[in-house]
Amino acid sequence: MNKKIISIILVGVFFLISTMPPNASSNTAYNLTKQSPVSGRIYGYATYPKPDEGPAADIEVKLKGFGPDTIVAVTSSEGYYEFSDLKIGKIYFLWTDDAVFHIKRIVVCTNNRPEVQKDFTINPDFCDWRVFGTVTDILKRPLSEVKVELFERPDPSSEYHTETTTDSNGFFEFNKVPCQPFYFCTRFNKEGYKEKYFRYMLISYPFRMVKVDKTNREVELKVVLLKS
Repeated sequence: MNKKIISIILVGVFFLISTMPPNASSNTAYNLTKQSPVSGRIYGYATYPKPDEGPAADIEVKLKGFGPDTIVAVTSSEGYYEFSDLKIGKIYFLWTDDAVFHIKRIVVCTNNRPEVQKDFTINPDFCDWRVFGTVTDILKRPLSEVKVELFERPDPSSEYHTETTTDSNGFFEFNKVPCQPFYFCTRFNKEGYKEKYFRYMLISYPFRMVKVDKTNREVELKVVLLKS
């Protein structure tokens, strides 16, 4: 190889080495070209189920890491919320108590996706649900005077707790159930029969036992009690 070409190559190599930080490895040099964003951002919109109901303003959206503190953002008149200056790679839990589905979403801002959009469907005040159904024995005969309880948590002493009894046709009904009852519990009791307990209706039981009408906001249960 020509000595002149070799000299040029050596000069180029020396220049590259001299511009690198001390003790810099090839990985360090690579990382310098792909620096992490300074912070992440989680944002989105809150809307009501029907388009003509418009955006959901003044809704509290909550964000929490593994620490004790919870950050709260309130939606604007356009239903917009935003959390900024978030740590890249940190796990956050995102939710609102006003959502149709009360689920804490796990959100992580990453180098490749520093900004994450999460929208919510809000359960309006007038969005009370109806829970109804029938109770029969194994021969499909209606059972009357069955005590039916509906409560918010597995512990029936929870804040929301109501009860009724079935009529001569085995029919029962709850009206104006606050929020969506997919995460409510029901319990059925009648002397001489085994207790029936629905823990978080749609999560724990087959769909054939539960019929959901989202348009009219109704949940129908078909319950069969067995002899004790």
